Amino acid sequence: MSDTLDPHRSKRSSVAVVRPFASAAERTCGENLARLVKKAKQANVLRAEDWNSPRWDLQRKSRASSAGDGGLCFTIDRSTKGNLAAPFPPRYMDFVKALVCRYEAKEVGGYAASNLQQVIRAASFLFLQLSPDRGDADVTLVTAGHLERAAVQASESMNAGYRNIRSKLIFIANLLVRDGIVPLALSWKCPPVSYKDRRAVVPDEDRLRSDHMPSPEVLDALADLSLRTDLDDRDLLLVRIVDLLVCAGFRINEALTLPNDCLVEEAALDDDGIQLLDRTGTPLVRMALRYWPEKQGHLEVRLKPIPTVMQPIVRRALADIRRITDPHRAVASYQRRHAGRTLLGEPWDSLPADAMLSTYELGLVLQLGRGKTELSRQRVQSLANQYLENHARTLSKTRGFRSFEVSKLNLEAHLCGRSIAGNILRAGEGVQDIAESLCVVSHRFVHRHHKAGVPGTVRLVTDAMIDVFLGGLKSKTQKSIFDRLEYFGPNRETLSVDTHDFRHWLNTLAEEGGLSEMEVARWFGRADIGHNPAYQHMLQSERVRRMRKYMEDGKAEGPIADAAARINDPIRRADFIASTTASAHVTDFGICVHPWNVYPCAKHGACAGCGDLRVIKGDEQSQQRTSQRLVAVEEQLAIAREAMTAEEWGADRWVAAHERERDSLKRIMAVHDGQLDSGTIVHMPSSSSTLKPGPGAGGSR
Repeated sequence: MSDTLDPHRSKRSSVAVVRPFASAAERTCGENLARLVKKAKQANVLRAEDWNSPRWDLQRKSRASSAGDGGLCFTIDRSTKGNLAAPFPPRYMDFVKALVCRYEAKEVGGYAASNLQQVIRAASFLFLQLSPDRGDADVTLVTAGHLERAAVQASESMNAGYRNIRSKLIFIANLLVRDGIVPLALSWKCPPVSYKDRRAVVPDEDRLRSDHMPSPEVLDALADLSLRTDLDDRDLLLVRIVDLLVCAGFRINEALTLPNDCLVEEAALDDDGIQLLDRTGTPLVRMALRYWPEKQGHLEVRLKPIPTVMQPIVRRALADIRRITDPHRAVASYQRRHAGRTLLGEPWDSLPADAMLSTYELGLVLQLGRGKTELSRQRVQSLANQYLENHARTLSKTRGFRSFEVSKLNLEAHLCGRSIAGNILRAGEGVQDIAESLCVVSHRFVHRHHKAGVPGTVRLVTDAMIDVFLGGLKSKTQKSIFDRLEYFGPNRETLSVDTHDFRHWLNTLAEEGGLSEMEVARWFGRADIGHNPAYQHMLQSERVRRMRKYMEDGKAEGPIADAAARINDPIRRADFIASTTASAHVTDFGICVHPWNVYPCAKHGACAGCGDLRVIKGDEQSQQRTSQRLVAVEEQLAIAREAMTAEEWGADRWVAAHERERDSLKRIMAVHDGQLDSGTIVHMPSSSSTLKPGPGAGGSR
């Protein structure tokens, strides 16, 4: 537009003046964001000492876990230990901190630090979409596109960890809309979790399996350790805790917070009330362990059934653990009955409470220097003086005749301060005093540089102790049990295992043994059977073997099963079954037998209507995902029909495609709702892929 035709342009200047403009809706969003941050600062639910700090130190909340010791790091990228990555810009950091505080307030008792760090991680994915150059970002400008790209980036980089990030992104999107921080409602649905990286449907399934499963060498080494009779009490205690993990599939904090009276046994009876016997004539018993589930905040203990073959191992583990921990439990019980007092062992317990101890006697009481060569009096006294310097705030000293002295009462109060007392469970859960717990030890009891722990102190065994025991420290200052006792891999490589790997291993064994998804979820203490796939790592070869056996046993339906049944020669029938079932991949709806190693799949992504699909009757995950997909397809079909009614070009093809998928999904649901026996494998028919133009809609254009 020329100057002469623009009545709003100034006659004195040929340059237009552009003023920034913010709509009323945008101004309101900014005010709502400021209000969110202000409320979070005032509430300060995480008790941050410095709101503006890029790192918040937290109190530990996870029972016997050492998680949270590193605090929360408000950084764009992940922080490494001792090295803080680049923090968020100030304005966006305030939003993230308010976000974390709001998430913390959702749950009574709050969340673990690792869960809150995932909120920060999800916010960092969103930040990188808002500000690719890592400058300051305006949260009020978030759109569905930003969230969608953040979710895609998270799924590509996080693999199996995307499930947790996905839930946090959904929380962020809901908060932005609910608190009016974005001007418009976000019509966005987070992409679903892909199961391909967790159920071995990719070519490198062996690597995925080995990443989450104990190696055969580790299992052999642990079996040998479990039978050894030359282990000291420190190693034996941790070996027996690992035995419980292997037998019961506990989460590590569930095992470490077992009550002392956890064992429950009763006679195993048949339907007529008669005692059952094993093959040797020994009466069978039903065994379970009382435990506190780590998740969902249970107020009562649950029972974990123990398989019959594992019962002797559990009895032996409990007997050894109790023998080792009984003295420490006695100390905890004494501290509970006598506030500020503890047991030091004889001859110190016989001394009066106001007795004065020299520094040399202090060293003897605390067993300083134990585990090393016999130390001289001067060396013990020097270690005691150093101890007094390190703990001067809680342990006062007075000048004695020749050296400093400490009162016995003051020492006991100091040791009580270093102990855990009272309820070991988190707020909102049940109550269990440490004196009633199984895995009770003294401070530094399992430390390899000390022959004994600190007398008069009590604490729980922590997950960090088990981690060091099984994997050592990266600094090599403490070796794992495998390195210390020279257990190595085939090429003398170092062995290590994570405590959660045992749950993956047992879950996979349960799947291979034929347990249903519901049975597996109940035994492992999961609230949702959808969590099972993350722990299932059955090899494709094992899945193929099971598929073939089902067909050979007549537990299959469909044209291939019918053709196999008509072959009378067992050898030819087995060869025919093998030729038609060369591979088996898990999909959302069932098992795919397409040979991917031979040629690509022409129907990739259209599994519901593919002739290579085999549906397992009674598979809860298949039924759930099929039902969810059917609802989505019905919605898409309704939209496509409206478009076809409006004679939009190509809408008839969408209607035809959605109708085919809907019919295929209904056939799958009919299998699950039918009268076939649970576990029957059904060969689904292939739906036609020919597109037939419908009336109107301009399909011939």
